[in-house]
Amino acid sequence: MNSVDQVLATIRANSAVQWMTAAGVFVAVAGILVIARWLLRRRLAKLASRTTTQIDDAVVALFGATNLLFIAAIALQAAAGALTFPAGAVRAIRVVTLIAIALQLGLWGRAAIRAITSGYIRRHPDGASRTAVRAVGFIALVALWAFVLVAALTSLGYDVTALIAGLGVGGIAIALALQNVLGDLFAAVSIVVDKPFVVGETIDVDGQVGTVERIGLKTTRVRALQGEEVVYSNADLLKVRLRNYTRMRERRILMTVSVAPETSSATLARIPGMMREVVLAQPNVRFDRAHLVRLANASLDFELAFFSLDPDGNVGLDLQQAVYLGLLRRFEVEKVGLAYPTRVIIQRTELPPTTN
Repeated sequence: MNSVDQVLATIRANSAVQWMTAAGVFVAVAGILVIARWLLRRRLAKLASRTTTQIDDAVVALFGATNLLFIAAIALQAAAGALTFPAGAVRAIRVVTLIAIALQLGLWGRAAIRAITSGYIRRHPDGASRTAVRAVGFIALVALWAFVLVAALTSLGYDVTALIAGLGVGGIAIALALQNVLGDLFAAVSIVVDKPFVVGETIDVDGQVGTVERIGLKTTRVRALQGEEVVYSNADLLKVRLRNYTRMRERRILMTVSVAPETSSATLARIPGMMREVVLAQPNVRFDRAHLVRLANASLDFELAFFSLDPDGNVGLDLQQAVYLGLLRRFEVEKVGLAYPTRVIIQRTELPPTTN
């Protein structure tokens, strides 16, 4: 029996009342779903505009991605219950419904992924975040549609064992061939999400200090203090101990001052107080400590530690210079001499007697 004969047989097998009932069910179900989609999308959109979370935006995107083909397939499946169909027509309706459901699941997943990635990019508009998140979103979309394809073929009764095995072997081969690239890609995602540094910050990587200029999918580019551009692999950056100077809240300054060894003990006892007064006379500082820490061969060494409340390195150097000059002026008033290298030579006029 050809398709035309099947259609004629289906028409003759159902009365006019059954066809009218089926048509009414189709229109009612489709109308209810369309109206529900419109109302829910409109109401949720108003609620989402009042919040800053991504969950409600994703839900709005899901309702917006509900396809009319999916609604029609659901309505057709509901209307088919009022009619009598031959086995071939039942299978065709089932295939159409499964395809529509699989397609709709993919559209919902795509809408959710896009809503999440777009929301993250809006909150983090820098180029590194945009590039990395879009790359991750593309990978997620590929994985989603592959899953939808396999699920749809399985639901239709096809044996997808060979397909899954092929995808697995192909995925392993691609992963092995691109493991360095994928390692740098996921390292870029980790840098963008965890944010150990961002573009414009000054970092120290294994003693090399510079300013981050660009965070890419594979490499990060840093402008060194000497002026040259240094390119680091993203994966390598996560393996080293990294210092971020931009995020310093304050800068600790440690100074050593050596005074002459002939300085009296009474004067030595007053030197920590002098250091404290000189430091506190400077703006934006926090005094830490001042102590006599070493009795050296040719000097008495004091250690002075304080914090610059401005983390900028140049400001710290200016402050250190001001403290040194203040100490010199104070030592001139207090008659405290600075130490200088000395050597004592003992000369004997007579040689000691020798024994046979």
